Amino acid sequence: MKHKLYILSAALMASAVSSDAFAYATPIYSKSRDIGELLYKPSISYNNDVIESPGWKGNWFVGSNGGINAFLGTPMGCNDLGGRIKGQFGINAGKWFTPTVGSRVSFNGYWLKGADSRTQDGWGISSEILWNLTNSLYGTHESNRFGLVPYLGVGMLHNRQAQTNPFALSYGVIAQYGITSRLKLNLELGCKTTFSDFDGAGTPNRFGGDNILSLSAGVSFTLGSTGFRKVVDARPVMLDNSRLRELCLSLSDENDRLSRKSSNDARIVAELKKILEIEGLLSRYGNIFNNESDNGDVVRAYPVNDYSGLNSLRARLKGANNDYSSKMLKELEGLDDIDDEIDFIDNILNDTPADSLSGLAHGVNKDVSPKPVDISDGDSYLAMIQSGKQCIGSPIFFFFDLGTTNLTDRSQLVNLDEIVRVAKQYGLKLRVTGAADSDTGTSEINHRLGNDRADYIISQLQERGISTSLITKINRGGIDRFNPGEANRHCKIELFLTAK
Repeated sequence: MKHKLYILSAALMASAVSSDAFAYATPIYSKSRDIGELLYKPSISYNNDVIESPGWKGNWFVGSNGGINAFLGTPMGCNDLGGRIKGQFGINAGKWFTPTVGSRVSFNGYWLKGADSRTQDGWGISSEILWNLTNSLYGTHESNRFGLVPYLGVGMLHNRQAQTNPFALSYGVIAQYGITSRLKLNLELGCKTTFSDFDGAGTPNRFGGDNILSLSAGVSFTLGSTGFRKVVDARPVMLDNSRLRELCLSLSDENDRLSRKSSNDARIVAELKKILEIEGLLSRYGNIFNNESDNGDVVRAYPVNDYSGLNSLRARLKGANNDYSSKMLKELEGLDDIDDEIDFIDNILNDTPADSLSGLAHGVNKDVSPKPVDISDGDSYLAMIQSGKQCIGSPIFFFFDLGTTNLTDRSQLVNLDEIVRVAKQYGLKLRVTGAADSDTGTSEINHRLGNDRADYIISQLQERGISTSLITKINRGGIDRFNPGEANRHCKIELFLTAK
């Protein structure tokens, strides 16, 4: 008994170390959603309050216009507004410093009628501040073609007939339509206010008496770079960088912890190899220490059922059919203890993951008490198997995702290859039972799931060459036999002897 416990302890430790190695070979960071958000390229956001100007090389413009004007002076004279209309022309050049603020210098030539109704001519020059009201109210958008630009400036006028050069206040509004990003059409309504004696009549040194009201149309062309670039808002990027630094530190600490654990596991494995070597079992179980790929990563192969016990059982049944004596049965019952120990350890090291009833024994609900089979009663046990009332060995379970016929791990299909091989070799019948978790879904859904899961496994068996006549299908629908509930989402295969 001590010998068995000693070997069992070594086997359990080896299995635990192997399982831990596999578990920690996969990513363990639980906040996968946060990592995904951090690694995903964020959308670029801009600071609406800050723009970047191209400097002095961009947003210069030149323009020209032509139109009409009406001189409104003091004294007014005898002509009405229509009789005062004359022509004018102008050229201008300027620059936009921001999307809303710019300036320009304008030169205008005039023909006008003074108080004595005689035609006079002259010119004026002014410097003006421009304010783009549209961009100020609605922001800068490339799709905006219309603009409304009020302006205000100061300058000087010259009257060639009266030989006056008074100071003038210039103001008005420009309506713009952008044909392209550089070319714009302009419609300008403006006015220049100056001293009353501009036309040679009126009170000297009285500001505001004479006004030139004008309406003109023209074009303007932008030179150099056009538009303004928005400044990227760096605050979200800085926040992401801060979170990434914290994540890197956290992962670095986790890597250090796993490295220490891996080193400790390696020492444990080395000690276990020594134990198995001393017991003479290293050649039999040495393969559990070779689960590493060429790059050093831990690889855990899905366990494959060992059918050596089935072969032994077939030999016993053959002996029973030949009327073995009770002495022979006693010898079969009294197998060497070391064989029992090795078979027991085989099951542990193969790490049968709920692919047998024994593996699920810890998960069965407490109110379900499975009835043990008395193996010592050889005649009864063998008779049940021979009669087809008892399956050979334990059922093999295949587990599915919630609400689907998708296996939780496709590697489980490896078991089907072994089942088919044994069934073909010994002519065994198979019973396929589908089930679902009764805690989820309605009874109709669970009944359908149980049937579909059984059909899926049967189709896999047929693809591997098992005849439909050798397969019996059972649908359990929703069950709550196992705990946790995920274990109820399964399909199991049982092997039976063909009735003689």
